[in-house]
Amino acid sequence: MWDPSPLNYREDWVCGSQCAASGGITTIVDMPLSVPPVVDHEGFVLKRNVAEQASCVDFAFWGGLTPGCVDSLAELDALGCVAYKGFMSFANPDYPQITDGYLVRGMRNAAAFGGLIGVHAENAEIADFGSREMAARLGADPTLHDEARPWWAELEAIHSVCRTYGMYLFVDGARLGYGLGAEGNDVTVRDLAALADAFYFGGTKCGAMFGEAVVLTADALKPRFKAYMKQNGAVLAKGWLLGAQFCALLEDGLSLGSGDGKRFHTVIPGTWESPADGSPVRWHTGDPETDPWEWRMRVLEERDDIAYAKLFFRTSGYIAWPLYPLFYAVRRRGESLEEAYRRGTVSGAAKRIYDVLAASGGVPLHDLKLLGRFSKGEKSAFDRALTDLQSRMFITVCGREQKRDKNGRAYGWSSTVFTTVEDFWAVRGRSLGKEDPERAYAVLLARLRTLRPDLEPSRAEKALRG
Repeated sequence: MWDPSPLNYREDWVCGSQCAASGGITTIVDMPLSVPPVVDHEGFVLKRNVAEQASCVDFAFWGGLTPGCVDSLAELDALGCVAYKGFMSFANPDYPQITDGYLVRGMRNAAAFGGLIGVHAENAEIADFGSREMAARLGADPTLHDEARPWWAELEAIHSVCRTYGMYLFVDGARLGYGLGAEGNDVTVRDLAALADAFYFGGTKCGAMFGEAVVLTADALKPRFKAYMKQNGAVLAKGWLLGAQFCALLEDGLSLGSGDGKRFHTVIPGTWESPADGSPVRWHTGDPETDPWEWRMRVLEERDDIAYAKLFFRTSGYIAWPLYPLFYAVRRRGESLEEAYRRGTVSGAAKRIYDVLAASGGVPLHDLKLLGRFSKGEKSAFDRALTDLQSRMFITVCGREQKRDKNGRAYGWSSTVFTTVEDFWAVRGRSLGKEDPERAYAVLLARLRTLRPDLEPSRAEKALRG
């Protein structure tokens, strides 16, 4: 309830409690965002007095968790607050955001008396930037709210606190399969792996008899994990049966895969484990003749009219030359990276990556991080920026390259090499020209309709605009 507050015209205790009662709700646990907020004795008593006079149902209060009241939580507990709420991004002028240090301090203070902490977790810089951009457009674009407060801003905020204080971030995955496979989802397993130290796929909710598939991304967790499993009774006789379930569930196009939802045109039938009858395709064998994973680079080496990058739904795909200038016109709209950066539609991390490639030409991934001066703590920002630059058609893949030792000898796995799209096509003797974006979109949409006449309009637009 915005009550007491100058904003109580939005909802006061009279209206709000009557609405609750009409829906069968008998108790309201209200947020601390009144004016003054519930951060001290005065704020608590004032709100309690208003609620006692106006509410027709029972009520309880969240206490505040702000930099100015983290040392007063025990007092709020004694007054009767049931939990404490902090906002890692801007809430309102009367309720300052909680920064990482104060958040941890508040958690420790609450732990001393068994208090509960609730956190509105968002990366403050991302949320503030997006909100200002939304305000500049006067809310005219209905899709902008989601873009202004993207899903990963929440995970990034939690991830940042964990990194600062040496904690691991674990994501529960009981229903993760449903989320990843949902229509309209734009989160990938790679996104999750970039921000979480450990997560799992729950099997039983997705049709398996039993078990979970655990994914560990933090190297420190890996060495003795199998020993922990044995010590805690998680290694079962006939355990290979559980693995067989997940081999099936994680195949492309099945319940945990993303093929059916995001793949709008397929040229290779079958799955990773079960190629179509008579097909020579064999995934991840390293054979350049039969492994589609190897074909990615063969295409770039043997053809001069196809580009490969993360182009569709933040996943990889190909675009051939007759269509590439049309996609380029739709996604770039004649805008340079510098112009996009000044408008705030690409990040500072993206600009650092692009500036390196514009100055150096093709650069392998392992050198790109060094030349762009990205620290280990900026891994998430680097990965997002790299994907965004590919999707917006500022950069593209141009090959692969191994690391080299001090004697110049190649070693280890190959890294992907990136370059600007203009340099990629210039080397191949082609110029991107200047297509009209709206005409280009109409041509591409007509072409897409011939491939997938059943594709929803919103899905088609996402595929074309990136």
